[in-house]
Amino acid sequence: MHRHIRLLLLSLLLPLPGIATAEIEDFIRYATYDRIYLSPKGSHMAVTHRQDRVEMLSVFRLPSFELVSSTRYASDLGISQIYWASEERMLIQPARRHPTRDDFKTPTGELAAMDVDGSNRDMLWGWKSGRGQLGTLVRKKEGSVTWARVIDLLPEDPKHVLIQNGSYDLSGMRAGIRNEAFLLDVRNGETRRVARSPIKNGYFVPDIEHQVNVVAGQNEAGDFEVYVRESGKPFELKHTTELNDGNIRPLMPSTRPGYYLFADSVTQPVEGLVEWNPVTDDRREVFRHPQVDVARFYAAPYPRLW
Repeated sequence: MHRHIRLLLLSLLLPLPGIATAEIEDFIRYATYDRIYLSPKGSHMAVTHRQDRVEMLSVFRLPSFELVSSTRYASDLGISQIYWASEERMLIQPARRHPTRDDFKTPTGELAAMDVDGSNRDMLWGWKSGRGQLGTLVRKKEGSVTWARVIDLLPEDPKHVLIQNGSYDLSGMRAGIRNEAFLLDVRNGETRRVARSPIKNGYFVPDIEHQVNVVAGQNEAGDFEVYVRESGKPFELKHTTELNDGNIRPLMPSTRPGYYLFADSVTQPVEGLVEWNPVTDDRREVFRHPQVDVARFYAAPYPRLW
């Protein structure tokens, strides 16, 4: 009996004639290509890929697929996200790989930029982005100990994008660091503040006209709050949900002025998608599964959401 079992196991381990066998490396190796990012008008394509365990960024001109530039990153660095500010300028969110989990990477919170040909590289936001003031009266950008993320692209103004900052940990929140929204110059990193959150961990959602008039987040008690303002005026609290009673969080603007798309788990226990005007409280349900929460929302260029 034992002899028959050993023969059976041996036969299972041997490749059968005419059937291709998969090597173990095919299951554990890195993917050659990661993500593709098309420029707004489709003239260029940025591709993140790996070569010799190192992440690379290559830019191709379309439709010829001519290689325009190729950038090689350090072994512990990679790319979390790429945003096209224009046909010629890209914003890059760097990421760092963990020594024991180099298949996993975490955004650093910095923002870098480069032209499609690889020139004019600069760190626009982060502790390494500061420039000295010696010998000049021109105010230059300063290094920041906060993270930043892009919250809106401005098709009519390719020299700028809207970003917001935030604290890396709770110590910054306890110190009173409040999130702010900025108009960022993608060429030199200079900023102009356009909004300041009334809560310490708020996040901003621009409207369809690229104005930053809605901010939401949790207050110090853990309750979820939504604030709205008229342009140029202070934010006003419009909605509060107590901790453990669900939340209604803004995702992106709707096509209707004053309306936003919100993830809602307040009106019903199952999270769904609603269109809501937080000023008038007019609400329309867009999608909700009867039993399962929506795990993740994917947004195409405003105002399309999947």
